[in-house]
Amino acid sequence: SARVAAVRLLVVGMIALAWPSASAQTASPTSTADSAFEQKDWRAAEREYQTIVVRNPASGYGWYRLAESRHALGQNLGAIDALQHAQRTGFQPIRVRVQLARSYARMGDVARALAQLDSAARRGLAPQQIQNESDFEPLRRDARYAAIVAVAEAARYPCRAMPEAQQFDFWIGQWDVTPWALKA
Repeated sequence: SARVAAVRLLVVGMIALAWPSASAQTASPTSTADSAFEQKDWRAAEREYQTIVVRNPASGYGWYRLAESRHALGQNLGAIDALQHAQRTGFQPIRVRVQLARSYARMGDVARALAQLDSAARRGLAPQQIQNESDFEPLRRDARYAAIVAVAEAARYPCRAMPEAQQFDFWIGQWDVTPWALKA
């Protein structure tokens, strides 16, 4: 009968949903590393990402996360080495440069830190990414830092410097808008 067939179909469907699929059994190669990273277990994350980049040296993501783990552990030279590998893979150039700048700043290498920030700023770095970063505190006393923030703002918000963008500034001010149907 149709009812029996529907019940059989429902049971088969429920079994299929409950049965673990092959993809569920095969975890992502980065899942253990990512889990350790999210839990801020930096030693475990470093170990797992190191394994990932040994198996796949072209993994820009793996190199970048290895660098972040090392940075969190205070291993600035190791972080820089991993970031240079990530840079060679072409992985997220702005983020890699900002992270390089953080490591150089922590090591007291102001010139290299500022050079990395300048390069990131010219590529479209959002100024907010660096303005509240505590690793850049020593750089803020340097006039070049302010210039880099200005370059980042100009690259990110080009309309601010365009005279055409100010053509409607006369509209700026206090406006009381009342729908015509609801006259006061």
